[in-house]
Amino acid sequence: MSEGSAPAGAPSWARSQSAADVTRPLPSEITKSLPLPLVDAFTTKPARHKAPPASYLPGAETLPKMQLLLPNLPEMIASFEDAVPEQSGGPEVSPLAPQQGGSLLERSSPRARKLLRSFLHNFLRDGDQFPDRIDLKQHSLDSGQAITDAVVQEVCRMHPAMRDLVVRDCELVTDVGLWAIAKFCDRLAALDLSNCVHVTNIGLRAIAGRCQALERLVLSGCAQLGDVALSTLAGGCWSLRELTLDRCVRVSDAGLAAVAKCCPSLERLSVAECDKIGEFGEAALVEIGRRCRALRHLDMLGCRHVRDAGVRAVAGGAASHLQTLRLSGCAEVTGRTTSALARFCPNLTDLSLAGCRRLSNADVGALSAKCRRLTRLDLSCCVSLSRSGLAELARNCPSLTELNLSRCAHLSDEAVAALAKHGASLRRLDLSHCGRITEASVDAISLGCTGLAHLDVSGDQQIRRRFLMGLLDRLEFCDPAHAFYGLQPKEHADALRQARILANRKAAGATKMQAVVRGRIARKRCARVREMRIKMYVLPKVQAIVRGVLARHRRRQAQQAQLESRCATRIRAAWKGLVARRRYRRTRHHIQHGAAWIRAATRIQSRFRAHRGRRSAFQRHLRRERQRALQREHDAFRARMATEIQRVFRGGKGRDVADERAQQRRRRRLEFQRRVRCATHVQRLARGFKGRRLARQRREEVRMEQKREEAGQSIQRLYRGHLGRTVARKARWASQKARERRAAVAIQSQWRACRGRFFARIVAGLAKLHRLEVQAATIVQRIFRGKLGRRRMDQVREEALLWRRTLAAVLVIQRVFRGHKGREAFEIHQRLSEMAVRAKPLYATREDLQDKQRELAAKTSALRKRIADYTAEISLLDRELRIVRKTSAPYWDSDRVVPGVRQRYVTPFLLARLEEQAIDYRLRLDAAVSERDGSVKDERSTQRLLRAVEREIRPLTRGVAEKTKRERSARLRTKVRAEKAAASALQRSFRGFRVRKALFAWTRDYWTAAADEATGDIYYLNTWSGEVQEKKPLEMALSESIAQA
Repeated sequence: MSEGSAPAGAPSWARSQSAADVTRPLPSEITKSLPLPLVDAFTTKPARHKAPPASYLPGAETLPKMQLLLPNLPEMIASFEDAVPEQSGGPEVSPLAPQQGGSLLERSSPRARKLLRSFLHNFLRDGDQFPDRIDLKQHSLDSGQAITDAVVQEVCRMHPAMRDLVVRDCELVTDVGLWAIAKFCDRLAALDLSNCVHVTNIGLRAIAGRCQALERLVLSGCAQLGDVALSTLAGGCWSLRELTLDRCVRVSDAGLAAVAKCCPSLERLSVAECDKIGEFGEAALVEIGRRCRALRHLDMLGCRHVRDAGVRAVAGGAASHLQTLRLSGCAEVTGRTTSALARFCPNLTDLSLAGCRRLSNADVGALSAKCRRLTRLDLSCCVSLSRSGLAELARNCPSLTELNLSRCAHLSDEAVAALAKHGASLRRLDLSHCGRITEASVDAISLGCTGLAHLDVSGDQQIRRRFLMGLLDRLEFCDPAHAFYGLQPKEHADALRQARILANRKAAGATKMQAVVRGRIARKRCARVREMRIKMYVLPKVQAIVRGVLARHRRRQAQQAQLESRCATRIRAAWKGLVARRRYRRTRHHIQHGAAWIRAATRIQSRFRAHRGRRSAFQRHLRRERQRALQREHDAFRARMATEIQRVFRGGKGRDVADERAQQRRRRRLEFQRRVRCATHVQRLARGFKGRRLARQRREEVRMEQKREEAGQSIQRLYRGHLGRTVARKARWASQKARERRAAVAIQSQWRACRGRFFARIVAGLAKLHRLEVQAATIVQRIFRGKLGRRRMDQVREEALLWRRTLAAVLVIQRVFRGHKGREAFEIHQRLSEMAVRAKPLYATREDLQDKQRELAAKTSALRKRIADYTAEISLLDRELRIVRKTSAPYWDSDRVVPGVRQRYVTPFLLARLEEQAIDYRLRLDAAVSERDGSVKDERSTQRLLRAVEREIRPLTRGVAEKTKRERSARLRTKVRAEKAAASALQRSFRGFRVRKALFAWTRDYWTAAADEATGDIYYLNTWSGEVQEKKPLEMALSESIAQA
């Protein structure tokens, strides 16, 4: 983005300006402090551009009319020390001038600047290049160098492309440093200026003018920034996403509204401890709710003027985007706020309502019913919260991990028990200063919230420390707390929790995997059984039915063909007979008529012969047809026989395949049973381990079993009824499977019998092998135990010897230490005795004043009691006087005239006596009050005198023990050093004497080395004196060294 163009998120009026018109006003404070040429260079005439709307920047008409041409700064100023005016001797100091003390901005020495640049270059570079994020606070801690404007300028000059700069807690950085950041780092995206107390509106104006890509800005503790700074910032940094203004006490609704109008993409806003927010209305929060629709985090801690209307506007605007809201200390907030949060903000995860005393149980219940994703909730000092609200909260928010209920006076054991019943996800719980809770509450929490790591019960007098120590077995992530009264997380609580979660996931995964594998195996077995059933029973039946249908069809076809053949033969025979009879009649007619008969006879014979030939041919054809029919019947019989043989063969083959598959099933069943046994064994071991681990918890839960038994019986009764109905439904379906089960039981019984005999033989062999192993192990263990016992005895003897030596050393150290402490205590006692002698008059005065104070306190207490008695008597007399004045009876009974004796008096007389007594008691009361006031005044004067005496005594006795200890330590240190120096001198002298003696001894040449004939060890013998030594004599060693030299 170019310097003269407005960002995409800018208002329409700002995007319409030209590049020459995008300038920033120069405050009059800077124009007064800069030299005249620089003022002329930095300023121009007022730009003629369209003015912003009146509602854009409240109070913008009060800003200076001068405009700052920031894009030309690199050409006009080589460094910011050029912009600092020279001090001509006047008392006035420019706001941009550096502080006295030799800042590098005042130095013109190139060498000093080169040294600073080299120093920063070595500290800040990460390898061959600078990182995108530079933390000058960490650099200050690592290097020991204070961060000043010169350091900021050099860092920005060396790395102008950085995206994130942290200048936190750098109190020496002023507006000059911010001008350097604006000059060199115009692409900066994040800037942290926390606790930079010298930063003012002028520096922030420079940042807003150049760093228009800024997305994150932290201004916590910058007390000099006000609404003008925020208005200027909002006018330049339109893409701002995170803004922190904690403890900026000058910020009010006007500046916050300006930021909301110009920064619609704001996601995080923190105005903690800004007292002026909401002081004169809810305009700022309403503007935030109207403009900042993407707001996710809002912190208004300590903003005591915030009311329901503002928070409701924010909730309605941010809606489901809002995740974190902190309203601690906003005492004006009521149930309307929680209703708005429940309606518009279902994704709220972190909510703080500490100190909101107007909230009730119904408000908390309505909030928890809608905001079910809450993980952190602070309800401390909500005095109206009790059992019903807490039960609704725990029931509706299953993800709640942190809950603060400190100083909730109406919380009781029932409320905490309701919380523990549904609060299994709690990790941190604060119940400090809840006076009505007892150990029963903590016991319920330990049973229901087993994942708890932090529990604070400070100020709860009914909870004993011994009881808390007894709960550590249940709460595996807790240790006794030291900073407060309660339980704190273990050192590696997070790692333990992750390991526990991982173990639970592994166990659940293993169980699920086993269930899946078993289901898959069962489904495969069912499919195989179904397939085998089809092959063994259904398929042969289908084949038989198909073959029967085909055989019947073929038989019907053969019968039809035979019938047709017979019918055709009969028809031909009948036709041929008819033709023959006709011919015979004609022939006989011809024979009867002469020669025609001969011809007829000849013709008859020929025809007869032809007929006979045809008849014989027909008989042959008939025989052939019969043979063919017989052949067809034979082929059909062979086909039937082949089909039958094939059926038998296929049945045998199928039975072989079935037997083979049965063998495979038996092998798979054996393998599955072996796996099941292994899994059962592993599960039995795991359950045993888990059972032993849970046994400790079970012993504690026995007490709760009696209470659970009644509920369990009712649940069991309902469950048994439901189970009975379910079993009755399943019994009808199970009757269909009874036959299959009986067959399976018979097969299994045969297989188990065979397997049992096989396993019996294996077990007998294993038992025999186990007996042999036991005998061998017994022998090996006896030998090993003997050796181990002897070794252990040697170790015990060595440890006993070491223990005796250590004990002797410890006794010596203790004796020396006790003597040192005793002498030290004696010296302190002497010093205190001397101080007591010198301060004896002061002590006597203090004792007199204390006695006088006690007497005055007793006198004041007696007077107050007397005043209370007089006041009670006067009230009783006034009440009886009112009754007597109202009555019209001539007589009245009273025990006031004669105390303790109730008598009847004439009403006027009784009225007069009662008035006299009332006047008398009032006079006594006035006297007692005046006397009490005098006694209180005397007591206060005595207290002032006693404090004055204490102030005089305190310097005399303060630090006597520490001073005595320091002096004694210094004296002992001097003594030890002197003794050490003397010992060193003695050792040096003795060593010199030994060396000289060895060098000048006349027997030094008589030492010889010899070897022992028995052992071969080397020893040294003096042939003159006969002296024997195992170590080499000094004389001999010196002679050898001199000879070598």
